[in-house]
Amino acid sequence: MPSFFFFDSFLSRLNQARFIQQEVELTQTQFLKFHFWASAKRFRVTGRGKIVRRGAGKQHLLYKKNNKRKLRLSKMQAVSRSDYDNVIGALPYLKVNRKAK
Repeated sequence: MPSFFFFDSFLSRLNQARFIQQEVELTQTQFLKFHFWASAKRFRVTGRGKIVRRGAGKQHLLYKKNNKRKLRLSKMQAVSRSDYDNVIGALPYLKVNRKAK
């Protein structure tokens, strides 16, 4: 067999690899379609990259809670480290510093 057959198969494999690489690049740059507006309303990112949320328990039955407790529940609270992966999964475009303390 002449040597150009080997070179021809090499070129076809090279073109195939280039095509696959272009396909991967296209899929990476596409817009991720998530219904993340509900999550985006509930979480914010601080200047240092921490994720914060509102305190739970200040929607109803406020007559039995004292002012100090209601004030504490009004403040933003940091999201637990164990919940970071869930929040980041729901908000793919969130710029988060995972190493923030």
